[in-house]
Amino acid sequence: MKIFEKDIEIVKVMSGNAGDIYSIQFIGDSQNELEKFLNEFGRYTKDPIFTAFGKIFNKLNTMKDETGFLPVFFERYKNGISKLLSRDRFNLRLYCIEVSEEEVITGNGGKKPGGRGRPFQSSARLERNVNILASLRPKLFSRMKENNVDNLYDLINLNKENAKFRISYEEPIE
Repeated sequence: MKIFEKDIEIVKVMSGNAGDIYSIQFIGDSQNELEKFLNEFGRYTKDPIFTAFGKIFNKLNTMKDETGFLPVFFERYKNGISKLLSRDRFNLRLYCIEVSEEEVITGNGGKKPGGRGRPFQSSARLERNVNILASLRPKLFSRMKENNVDNLYDLINLNKENAKFRISYEEPIE
């Protein structure tokens, strides 16, 4: 494994009646991680993976517009990172940090190889995506606590620099 240090920024990508969706963007990249996920899996093709993508995207829209980001929609790992699943044979997943029932930060995701029960570590790509968010999560919540806020909106409005972080994460070798 290689250790990387990168600068990222949390950016708001969608707002709705029930919540806001943020994503992370590496400084210097033209797209945030959710846009990368959308561009890879959201293009209409005859490939059935497009249906799996649709399930995840519809869940995100329902959560931001109607229900909020309730824990029932996510599966959480021990490191606090969550995943949204397509819940079908394609095993498509999108990794997230649940900030509150009104805010979520999306990372990237992908298709998990193999069947049920295989960990995200069975894919270098998925492991990288989880490691990035796992590196950000404690820094984010620490910064929120230091600024006496309990949501991203207030944190970023206090000072735009609060949306920027330097993270160190392990990138598996494929």
